[in-house]
Amino acid sequence: MFTFYLFLLLALLALHLLQLKWNLPGPGSAAIVFVVASAATLWGALQADSFVVQEQVIQVPGLKQPVALMHVSDVHLGHHRGRQYLQRIVDATNQRMPDLVAITGDLVDAHVAINSEFLAPLSRLAAPTFFVGGNHESYTNAPLTAQLVAQQGVRVLHNERVESRGLQLVGLDYMNADEEAVDLHPSVDPRTIKAALQSLALATGVPSVLLHHSPVGVD
Repeated sequence: MFTFYLFLLLALLALHLLQLKWNLPGPGSAAIVFVVASAATLWGALQADSFVVQEQVIQVPGLKQPVALMHVSDVHLGHHRGRQYLQRIVDATNQRMPDLVAITGDLVDAHVAINSEFLAPLSRLAAPTFFVGGNHESYTNAPLTAQLVAQQGVRVLHNERVESRGLQLVGLDYMNADEEAVDLHPSVDPRTIKAALQSLALATGVPSVLLHHSPVGVD
């Protein structure tokens, strides 16, 4: 309903601007505003239930053989998106037969999604899968989400590195880049990406992938 009220407000503002120039009839204008807000809400709901898989080739120096990595982020399971939505993502992932899967945060969006039933489709991912949390996990229950995700056979990375398929995967918790970086979704975690990377014994000369939900400000 919040989305409908938002579109209704925008439609009313647009109507007000039009009425400043033209004398529009009240009853008819009100009906148009309601229809426009309803249509926009319906269109948004339909769009929110769909996703697009994009393929991109990235040249990584030092990588000895090609690696197909499926990157999944911002699924936002909750009151609108449920288990079936996640199952569709898992099916689309398995159809492309990736070598690795990386899930980089905002998997859940509400407390209702933090249970094994919602997250069960993750257990059907055919490729080795790695997960790091995002800001929405921190809004709900990040430790419990990580625990339930791990129960589905997904490797949860907490400021650590692993090597797989010739890649060094560095998975970090949700945190700010450093003390100076400005982020629209700031983390309350006192740690920073800069400090976390300095504390890890990273292998040099190995092709690397950083897994973080929103590394704003990281060079």
